[in-house]
Amino acid sequence: MKAGRPISQWTRREIADELVKRGIVEQISPRHASYLLKKGARPPQRFRYWLNEVSDAQRDEKIRDGCEVYASAPARAKGGERTISTDELTGVQALERKHPDLPMQLGHVLRREFE
Repeated sequence: MKAGRPISQWTRREIADELVKRGIVEQISPRHASYLLKKGARPPQRFRYWLNEVSDAQRDEKIRDGCEVYASAPARAKGGERTISTDELTGVQALERKHPDLPMQLGHVLRREFE
């Protein structure tokens, strides 16, 4: 949008204010502005992730190795050995994306690359 940030990040109040500011309507409630966007298949504040697949010749081998580690963990635990996973970083949030967002189009929400 011309306003400097994607509509998917706007509140209903900001959308209504922008419609009035641009002279599209004289006045409109935030609720009705949101309703009109949803009706026009452009719901605000929604997006869908996509992921570009990276080919890896050793993918199956890596998956098999990881599964073997998890499958053998209970047996190793009985012997006093601990298995710790360091690949699951659920608390980490991306500060930037590999690819730019794909803007909203009629019938589609904003699309954002996963990585």
